[in-house]
Parts: sequence; C-alpha cells; structure tokens
Amino acid sequence: MGIEKCWKFNDDEQPPYPTVEVTVSTADHKARISPKVDTGFNSSLAMDRDSVKRLGLAAVGTILVKTVTGHSEVSVYVVDIT
Repeated sequence: MGIEKCWKFNDDEQPPYPTVEVTVSTADHKARISPKVDTGFNSSLAMDRDSVKRLGLAAVGTILVKTVTGHSEVSVYVVDIT
C-alpha cells in the first residue's frame, strides 16, 4: 500500500489553505510537518512519503477514506502529534 495525497491540492491554490506546523514523533524519531488545515478534522493526519520514511514508520493497517475526489484505501501509522 502506497501513501498518496487524499485530495488534489495545487501549490497555487486560490484561496490558499491554512497550514499549521506540528511535530510528529515516535520513540526514536521526530519530524516537523505543516499539514493543511481541514475544517472537518477527525483526529487523522495525512502525511507525505518523505515524513513517513524519516520517521521509519511501519503501517499497522489500512482504512478507507472518503474525500472530495472519491474513496481511497490508505495506510495507518501510530505516532505522537504535538
């Protein structure tokens, strides 16, 4: 299972979407990421492939998510978010 964007954002979005910087960590690694803020936040966070690699994460399962562009099966990882 690969990690892909949940929806198709562009770098030149109008209006631009707000972001917030968070630290994602495991027992051994930390990574700072700036995810886009979703007004429908439900305690899940989408991360890019590079962050997953930097943290050395191993998937603990998959879930089916519904987005504006349809349904996608995505990997689930356990991390601390601050």
